[in-house]
Amino acid sequence: MDIKNLFQRIELPAVITDIKGNCIDINSAFLKLTYYNKNIQKKSVIFDFLPPEDMKDIMKSQSKPTFKIFSTKILNQKGNYIPVDCTLISFLKNTLFVFQDRSQEKIVEKKIEYVEEYARKVIDTIDAGIVLLDKTNKIARLNPAARDILNLSGKSIGKDFIGEVPVLKPLLNKIIDVIEGNIGSEKGIYNLGMRYYRIELFPYKIGKKIEGVILYFEDITERFNFEREEKKTRILYEAVSISTQGFDIVFIIKEIGKKIQKRLNLNFIQIHLFDIEERKWKKIYSTGNKKDSGQSLVKGYTENKELVRIYYPASIEKDFAPVLNSVSNYIALAYDRILLYKQQIRYISFLNALIQVYGKLLSLKDENEIFKELAKRIYNLMKIDR
Repeated sequence: MDIKNLFQRIELPAVITDIKGNCIDINSAFLKLTYYNKNIQKKSVIFDFLPPEDMKDIMKSQSKPTFKIFSTKILNQKGNYIPVDCTLISFLKNTLFVFQDRSQEKIVEKKIEYVEEYARKVIDTIDAGIVLLDKTNKIARLNPAARDILNLSGKSIGKDFIGEVPVLKPLLNKIIDVIEGNIGSEKGIYNLGMRYYRIELFPYKIGKKIEGVILYFEDITERFNFEREEKKTRILYEAVSISTQGFDIVFIIKEIGKKIQKRLNLNFIQIHLFDIEERKWKKIYSTGNKKDSGQSLVKGYTENKELVRIYYPASIEKDFAPVLNSVSNYIALAYDRILLYKQQIRYISFLNALIQVYGKLLSLKDENEIFKELAKRIYNLMKIDR
């Protein structure tokens, strides 16, 4: 049985919407409860039926994977509000609303079973991994995608989540924060084996009470790899472009440092330069604290002379060390180019001074005056180039 047929079998009033709240399908039970005819779904949004004060929370829930139960009311065709309990299930681009009429004194158990069956069907057929944890961090539910992603089985139900998936131990404090209500949600990118996943955490609520955490796993490997390669290309292009601009090596290093920090969103980066004239290392660009997250190092050379050192977080070494190594060499080449330019300028100035000395000496006849003038000119030349 497909999801659409299952939706029509739900005896409780139900509506499916897109992410903007436009009604895609309305079942017969909803029409019966509200006295609307079947044409109403062609021009309706879910907010036509629900009170304005619930709009903000519902729109927020539709923007991310959500499973929640809350009390609200439905506006019927007669203009009256009907008190209901609403089960909201939001995944990907669609949201399911299932309503239980609280004006009735009895709840038919069979209707609840249809809702649960539909929810399981939705969760089990999507490509994203879904894990439901209880308040003690134990696994309450896993959909098939999550079992494949995390290499788990039905035997993991009831076991500690971090104990079953130790590679996700960094998530533990965030899970606790969501359960305790300290944060509303959390997301990040994690490497699991050969794949990259965007993992989002949401509170699992019944009414307004948090009963656990929902973990949503989206495979973003292809997108992540593409963005990573794009970052590498941009960093190399910008480094080459900046390193050929002008003759101020400090300006060049600072601009390249800013670009790298921005592209990779680094918590720290430092670029050091070996000052040839003063014979010592100088820290030219620095942001953040390298002690907080571990560090790696690449070095830039020209003609076997180490001129540049770039310190960066060890966490990105695997993906970006070759690129940063190339950047360090670009900076070293730029520095070598600037040093050569300065030497040429000094050489030209020196030759010009010699010509002036020669011209002056030709105009002198007295030997003592010649030696005095020569001594004076040599002293001036020493000021030009030590």
